[in-house]
Amino acid sequence: MKSARKTRVHLGQKPISYPLEIIDLCKSFNTTAVIHHLSLSVRQGEVVGILGPKGTGKTTLFELISGKASPTSGMIKVMGKDLQNDNKCAQRQLGAVSTLQREVNTLGEKHTAREHLQFQVELLGVSFLKYPEWINAALEVVGLAPYDNLRIQAFSSGMKRRLAFARALVHNPSLLVIDEPTSGLASQEHQIIWDLVHFLRSTGKALVLMTSSWEEAIAECDRVILLSEWLLSERKVEYAGWS
Repeated sequence: MKSARKTRVHLGQKPISYPLEIIDLCKSFNTTAVIHHLSLSVRQGEVVGILGPKGTGKTTLFELISGKASPTSGMIKVMGKDLQNDNKCAQRQLGAVSTLQREVNTLGEKHTAREHLQFQVELLGVSFLKYPEWINAALEVVGLAPYDNLRIQAFSSGMKRRLAFARALVHNPSLLVIDEPTSGLASQEHQIIWDLVHFLRSTGKALVLMTSSWEEAIAECDRVILLSEWLLSERKVEYAGWS
């Protein structure tokens, strides 16, 4: 009697859900192409730097990823959710930190840090019962817990930037997109921000940074994407065309 032949069954692997997937993304203003057929995936626990001088599309890309602007074509996915067609679900997994001047204009400096974060949670439509837990955690992570009842107008520039991080983190997103993380800050405050970035990476968050600082991009990021005029491309960093 012949023995039964054992059959090896190959089970399909579950598709990877990246915190950020950009698929053939294009953005034009009138007839001017700013972003041209960009595709990019960012993994959990990865810091990706988008590096380029002014005028090469960093702010445009920031606004596209953060959902503040719509692409001309292509797709952006946050944890597998289409940012355009499933915006509410995608935004729950996304936190955005804009440039310092924009933060100053939106922080409401007569409010305390805690009041500002409570307002942010309200905008997210989260249950009131979760406010204290989420706000306390965000303030603790950025080192502002001792100053939670201090009015924002008394904060230094570095403290305001950290509060902007807290605002982006208050709903515990999987992806953080940051426009010029150290721009406008005193040099001694730079390391505080980078220590925060690396701590967030250690928790498994994906971070995408827009920066014009060659030195910081090379030193602090796991990967660097170079911008050249309207073209975004990933290349070896030694071929950058500016100092």
